[in-house]
Amino acid sequence: MATVEELQVTGRKFRIWDAVNNIWKRISYWTKSTDVEFNDGVNAEDKISQINTNIATANTNITNLDNNKINKSALTFTLSGNDLYITKNY
Repeated sequence: MATVEELQVTGRKFRIWDAVNNIWKRISYWTKSTDVEFNDGVNAEDKISQINTNIATANTNITNLDNNKINKSALTFTLSGNDLYITKNY
């Protein structure tokens, strides 16, 4: 059996005429992330980029929340009668 050399071509689309439905159809035989399209019209490569951005933003927001917390050991609680005084130690 002879070895056949081939070249994989990706990212190309072909149009064929569907005479029954009177419409052009786009066909891609090899798939890349830029060829895969989600229902919202965004391709897979851009969708992953959006997800990574959202994760990075969420991580930043969580870090900022953690940095804004006051450590309980930095507080002094003083009860005077029915009043509770909370002061922050610097």
